[in-house]
Amino acid sequence: MSELPRISDAEWRVMEVVWKKAPQTANEIVAALAAMNWSPKTIKTLINRLVGKGALQYDKDGRTYLYSPAVEQGSMEQGLVGGLLRGAFKGSAHRLVLRALETGETSREELDAIKALIARFETDGSGE
Repeated sequence: MSELPRISDAEWRVMEVVWKKAPQTANEIVAALAAMNWSPKTIKTLINRLVGKGALQYDKDGRTYLYSPAVEQGSMEQGLVGGLLRGAFKGSAHRLVLRALETGETSREELDAIKALIARFETDGSGE
């Protein structure tokens, strides 16, 4: 798939469930999203939309459909951040990171991981 699908926040929630464990039936996905207080019909509509967008795929096992991600979570996250970076932040990684840190939701462990990542970039030019 050359272009990543654009998905809504609600669809993202469904994808998170399937990224954690795949394959899953629609009923398993519905059960995993019980805390959202969405109707099963709503969740199944979201599943069908995600299949239509190419974000989910399925295999049929008898009368049961088993859903799996058609795109990797990391690719979707990278696409989302890239879009934010190019759009709202006009290409400024500094402003993007600054705003993310200013939310106050970054834990000490996350800050340490960010520092280690920056150190790796400074040392060898890659984050890996």
